[in-house]
Amino acid sequence: MLSTPSTIEIDDIIIRINKLSTVKNIHHIHIWQLNEDEVHLGAEIDFDKDITLSEFDKILVQVEDILYSEFGINHINIQSEFNKKIIKTLYFNINDNRNSPFFKTLLNTGL
Repeated sequence: MLSTPSTIEIDDIIIRINKLSTVKNIHHIHIWQLNEDEVHLGAEIDFDKDITLSEFDKILVQVEDILYSEFGINHINIQSEFNKKIIKTLYFNINDNRNSPFFKTLLNTGL
């Protein structure tokens, strides 16, 4: 198992989560199916303002609900960020599709 289920499109997750208020973008997404019943997601969400921990918890509940009800992902680990400068090299495969929401998200992060 330990791979992204073929039924889950990362671009669809990006589009959906980026629609939430205060979410600037979701990135660094990893999805894997651990076993027959568990699908895990780890990601980072960059917010467009400096939110409190209690605000983050409310948004996290929304994210968890969306990921479970719309994508069947039942274990979520989200790292919150605000104006974080990424100093690492990013490797990704978008099949040279510059219109991919994933690629557009990277462009919007200023990388």
